Amino acid sequence: MISGATVPLHSTLSILARGPIGAAKHFAVFLLEKIGLSYRALFPHRIDTPPITGSPIFSETTDVNELRAYVRAPRRFEHLITEASERYRRKRSEIATKAYDL
Repeated sequence: MISGATVPLHSTLSILARGPIGAAKHFAVFLLEKIGLSYRALFPHRIDTPPITGSPIFSETTDVNELRAYVRAPRRFEHLITEASERYRRKRSEIATKAYDL
């Protein structure tokens, strides 16, 4: 083998050597990947989403309506463990500040 040469990950022979079921699975995954890429090319993600502003919202709520509002808000949302320690809250705040470049 030549050093530095690249070998394709899946050659036709290696796929067919897996048997008909293995080849069919590989073909199905390949086809689904191409369909997904084609769909995203035809229908890209919306660009009109509002920019994320402000510091993150920290909440322990388990109410579905409140959570839905927090997730859809134009701010980051951090869900905390109920009755968590102050040390945990402080650490989550530090991580969020660092992760969101605040």
